[in-house]
Amino acid sequence: MTGAFAEDTIPTKQAKKNGIKTCISAVEKMSNFIADGNHGASSVWNSKVPDESAFSSVIERTYSDGSILTSMTVARTKSEHCYAEYEKVIYSTDNCMATVQKNYKDAEYKGEVNKNVTSLSQGGVNIFLMPAGNGCVVVRKEILMDAK
Repeated sequence: MTGAFAEDTIPTKQAKKNGIKTCISAVEKMSNFIADGNHGASSVWNSKVPDESAFSSVIERTYSDGSILTSMTVARTKSEHCYAEYEKVIYSTDNCMATVQKNYKDAEYKGEVNKNVTSLSQGGVNIFLMPAGNGCVVVRKEILMDAK
């Protein structure tokens, strides 16, 4: 999750404007990775003690053929480190088996979560596939325990 950006993303602007300091670099890294183009965001933070709590943002990244919705949370820990996670939700018009073959053929099969959701792992990212009509909802979840 690296890259040089000329302008801050919407979540980074919101975090900076509202007092997130300790974990601002983690917010920047995560949001630069997630919102690397046309995007909008809806964010929340603790207005009383913003730098001592979590910053959370829902980001819509828009492409010519649709959108990806991502929920990102960055939180300062007791040890002054930063915990960060995101969940990226993607809808594929292909069924889940075809989606795996096209996009995740190198992923490791982990099993079924319960009955309908399949769990995969790819490069430290957890991937969950859920049938949705004729298509598939893909949830990519990555956790960074020390994101500072």
